[in-house]
Amino acid sequence: MSNLPKPIIAGPLTEIQLQQFMRDGYLIVRKLASTALCQRMIENVETSLKPALGPLEYESDVRYPGAPVNQSAPGGFTPRRLLNAYARDAVFRQWAGARDVVSAVKQLVGTDNLLLTQNHHNCIMTKMPEYSSKTGWHQDIRYWSFDRPELVNVWLALGDEYSEKGGMKFIPGSHKLELDRGRFDADLFAGRIDEAHLWDPNAFVDPGLLDRSTSCSYVSTKQEPGANTEGSTTRVLPE
Repeated sequence: MSNLPKPIIAGPLTEIQLQQFMRDGYLIVRKLASTALCQRMIENVETSLKPALGPLEYESDVRYPGAPVNQSAPGGFTPRRLLNAYARDAVFRQWAGARDVVSAVKQLVGTDNLLLTQNHHNCIMTKMPEYSSKTGWHQDIRYWSFDRPELVNVWLALGDEYSEKGGMKFIPGSHKLELDRGRFDADLFAGRIDEAHLWDPNAFVDPGLLDRSTSCSYVSTKQEPGANTEGSTTRVLPE
């Protein structure tokens, strides 16, 4: 994590919000997406789920806690992610390129030279209540092989999202910690937390996302999405 001062870039975020992001490693921003745009995305997602339209990832593919063990098990064909969101429909490209979204991320990264990667988190996450799985504590940087960590995730809630619906939890300030490979298991989850003073998994925050809220987080911030234990599907758009 670079400690160099960031250039001042105009955008929708206040100086207080930028300081909070630097301190905590994540930031919740309300209503970056319009109601009309979100409704178009929801309609596209619903059409893509009934029947399931690939490319997609099933809960049984990841085998996280709570997921079916394979596709032959009950719930084995429960969709977890609709993949390739950017190429899937123009409505998702419109969201990714929205002026306020791009300006906010430029402020957070501290540059006008901004690129969108389609390697991961280019998807719509759909958490079904019957067969939803829990993801362990991790850093999103594990999904990429970049030399530098100047990467920011943008996560849009297409509906209210909180812990009972599989919402994201964060450990504030954890993006500043230097953790070696031995602190993680074979899948790069936090399998062994043996130095609580460096990273206390009980010190998490469940910020909750209201409909149309956006969470922005450093890829090195420790986070844990839960399982959906309620009766309706959770739809979020990570990019």
